[in-house]
Amino acid sequence: MLVKTSIHGQDGNWGRVASSIGASMAEGIRQNKIEIWLDKVCMFKNGKFTVPNKKRASRVYKKRNIEILVNLNCGKKEAKMLTCDLSKRYVEINSHYGL
Repeated sequence: MLVKTSIHGQDGNWGRVASSIGASMAEGIRQNKIEIWLDKVCMFKNGKFTVPNKKRASRVYKKRNIEILVNLNCGKKEAKMLTCDLSKRYVEINSHYGL
């Protein structure tokens, strides 16, 4: 859900995606090998956040459909997942968390 709220809020906090990868406890994952891409814009590579073209990256968030590619660079398997965005009401409720 945190990744979805990040996209909805047009917030480039890709630590949320990287954190989810680490929390998966999958074997063989090394932070310095992970790549995170949004619609062919690299956001995270070699253990660091990297946005080579900020204007192009900001346009990604405005799109109706966003493809997130996570490359662990540690094997030959792959998986795909389809998901949906969050309702505006969900985001409103959770934006007041901790207040």
